[in-house]
Amino acid sequence: MTSKKKWLLLAFAAMTVAPITFGSLKVSSLNAEEPTAAPAAAPVSVDLDYDAEELQAEVDAILQQKKDEGDAFEGGTATVLGTITLNVGTTKDSKAGEIRREIGKDGSVGPVTAEAQDDFRVNNVWMMVATFLVFIMHLGFAMIESGLARAKNTVNILFKNTMIVAIGLLTYAFMGFNLMYPGDAWISGTWLGFAGFGIDAGGNAGLSFTYNAGYPYWTDFLFQGMFAATAATIVSGAVAERVKLMPFMLFSVVYVMIVYPIVGSWEWGGGWLNADSFVAKFGSDFIDFAGSTLVHSVGGWAALAGILVLGPRLGKYVNGGINPIMGHSMPLATIGMFLLW
Repeated sequence: MTSKKKWLLLAFAAMTVAPITFGSLKVSSLNAEEPTAAPAAAPVSVDLDYDAEELQAEVDAILQQKKDEGDAFEGGTATVLGTITLNVGTTKDSKAGEIRREIGKDGSVGPVTAEAQDDFRVNNVWMMVATFLVFIMHLGFAMIESGLARAKNTVNILFKNTMIVAIGLLTYAFMGFNLMYPGDAWISGTWLGFAGFGIDAGGNAGLSFTYNAGYPYWTDFLFQGMFAATAATIVSGAVAERVKLMPFMLFSVVYVMIVYPIVGSWEWGGGWLNADSFVAKFGSDFIDFAGSTLVHSVGGWAALAGILVLGPRLGKYVNGGINPIMGHSMPLATIGMFLLW
C-alpha cells in the first residue's frame, strides 16, 4: 500500500468518528428565558427525532417537584438533544442539534424551535487528530531515547515505550480516568476524589455536542488516556539504561493509575487548583491549557525522583573520573526530536 493511500485511509477513518444518531433524549435545561430561533436563510423542512412524551413526562416531574417545594413556576424553555434532518430542496442532511420547546406556566409544552449544530463534527474530528498527534509523541520519545542510548539497549527501550501505551490506556480506563475526573465524588475536600472503577459514559454515552464543549465522552477519554501514557514516557527517557524492564512497568501502572490522575484532578478535574476553587481566593487563577504543568512538569518531577533513587548509569563514573557514554544513533535521536517538536 502506497503512502498516499495510507493517508487517505487515515483521513477517512477520522471522518467516521462523528456519528449523528441519538438513542435517548433528556431535558438538559429548564429556565425562564425565551427561546431564540435561528434565522432561516431559505425555506427548510425539519424532521425532529426525539421523544415528545418523554419530554412531557420529565417536565411534569419537575413541576411536581416545584409544587411539593412550594416554588412557583413561571414557564421557560426545555432543551433536548436530537437528530435534526434538514430538507432544503433536493438536499437532505442529518445533523446533531438542539430541539427547544416552550413550556407554559401550566406545564404545557408548546411550539418547537430547532437549531442544527456543525460544531460537533468539527470538534470531534479535531480532538481525534490531536489524540493521534499525542500518540505520535510516543514514537518521538522512543526514537530519541533509543538513539541516545547504547545499541545493546535498543530493543529494551523500544519494547518499554510500546508497552507504556498499552498499559497506560488500560490502567487509566480501570481507575485513572475516574480518579482524575471524579465529578461530585470528592473524598477529601477538593484534593482527592474517585467516581468508581472502570469507565461508564452514563448519560454522556450519546454522541452529543453538549459534552465538554463539543466532543463525546469516548473521544475525551482516549485523548486524556494518551496524555496520561505520555507522562509516563517522560520518566522512561530519564531512567533509560538505569532500571530493568519489570520494575519500570510496575512504576508505570502506579503512576498512570494513581499519581498522575490525582495531580490532574487538582486542575482539570475541578480540584483545589481550579479557577473556581482554592486559588481563586488569592485573586489569581491557575490555568494549564495543554498540560505544561500537569503532564510535563509532573512527569519531570517523577523523572527527577527516579534518577535520584537509581543513581547514575553503571560505568558512568570509574576510578573517580567521568566516563562518557555515547549514544549509538544521532540521526535516530534527531528524527525523534523533530517528531516531538
